Amino acid sequence: MRVTQQMMADRTSQSIGDNLERLNALQSKAASGKRFEKTSDEPLSARAALGLRSHLQTTQAYLNASERTADWMSATESALGQMVDLATQAVTLTLKGVSDTGADGRPLLAQEVNQLLEQAIQVGNTTHAGSAVFAGYQVQLTQPFNLILGSPDTVSYNGDTGVIQRNLGPGQNVTVNVDGEAAFTPLFNALIEARDALNAGDVNSIQLSATHLQSAQEQVAEVRSVNGTRQRQVSAIADQLQEAHSTLASLLSQREDVNLAEAITDLRRQETVYQSALEVGNRTLATLNLFDLMR
Repeated sequence: MRVTQQMMADRTSQSIGDNLERLNALQSKAASGKRFEKTSDEPLSARAALGLRSHLQTTQAYLNASERTADWMSATESALGQMVDLATQAVTLTLKGVSDTGADGRPLLAQEVNQLLEQAIQVGNTTHAGSAVFAGYQVQLTQPFNLILGSPDTVSYNGDTGVIQRNLGPGQNVTVNVDGEAAFTPLFNALIEARDALNAGDVNSIQLSATHLQSAQEQVAEVRSVNGTRQRQVSAIADQLQEAHSTLASLLSQREDVNLAEAITDLRRQETVYQSALEVGNRTLATLNLFDLMR
């Protein structure tokens, strides 16, 4: 086959175009930091990357859930800690009332115990992120506990015994709340009993109410211990999730991200090839005359 000047020019033009296309692809890869822009560029890597990204999103969702759960449990721990402290103060005041026989001593102690009762009710109505912590499923309540005046006074509970659970991973269901009524009602009743006994000045009743307060304090402390165990469980799960997330992110990077040093080297090499193609093209086209171009 006879090779004409026109054929040489066409081949040169095609070669320049191909080199420019490769140069553009390498520039895009170096600029984006990604090995491919479309699935068709690297089908196997793209398919693997899609699977890894799906797992990564799932793990991130579990991580977010574990963070929200940890925050809720921290709010619960803080409230339970306050409740234990209030019960401890009430026991101290009530035992003091056993030996304090002054005319004003016990009524003053009763006032202090009443203040502790009001504080305890406020703690029972603790909210986190706008949700009542100790109301069971009735998280929208602003006051799960209310003081009802009577003979004697009582504290009503408006929540329920709903158990809130969160899924933190495959087979990883964790209970996040505690039964507010079971945890706090004995303490509220003991505080009311101690206050009224101090006002009445009945030593035997005061001593009995102190015993009831100690029992209620132990109950709250036990609930606090259960919450602490759950906190450690959530923390361990979160650590596992974070490790899995980091591993998946690393694998995804291996599939998607370019080796920047290699990409720059390839880009510079292709720039050289392209410049060489341009020079060859210029020489080839320079040998063509007007008649060759018109054929």
